[in-house]
Order: sequence, then structure tokens, then C-alpha cells
Amino acid sequence: MNRAVVEMDQVTQQNAALVEEAAAAAHSLKDQVDVLREAIGKFQVAGLRFHLVARPDEKRA
Repeated sequence: MNRAVVEMDQVTQQNAALVEEAAAAAHSLKDQVDVLREAIGKFQVAGLRFHLVARPDEKRA
């Protein structure tokens, strides 16, 4: 019984570590997307400026 509890605790700790890694990766990707959105927003074609669609979490003013 004790061995099972120890194994469950280890798996729980491993899962928690994976969740933290995934959250950090998601945050990093969001930052990269923000940089790319800003860069893409500067492109013009035939005098027309591209307007990017707001992200779902952005509120329109």
C-alpha cells in the first residue's frame, strides 16, 4: 500500500512539472505571436495596410 502511495505522489509531481513546462511554453509562444503580429502589421501592399484581426482576448476600444 505504501509503495502505491509513493508512486502516485511521484506521478503527481511529474504531472505538475509538465503542466508548469507547458504553461511556460504557452507564455513564450504568446510573446512570439505578439512580436510577429506587430511586425506583420507594418507591411503594406499596393498602398494598402494590412489590418490584423484582434485576438479573442483583446477588447476593442
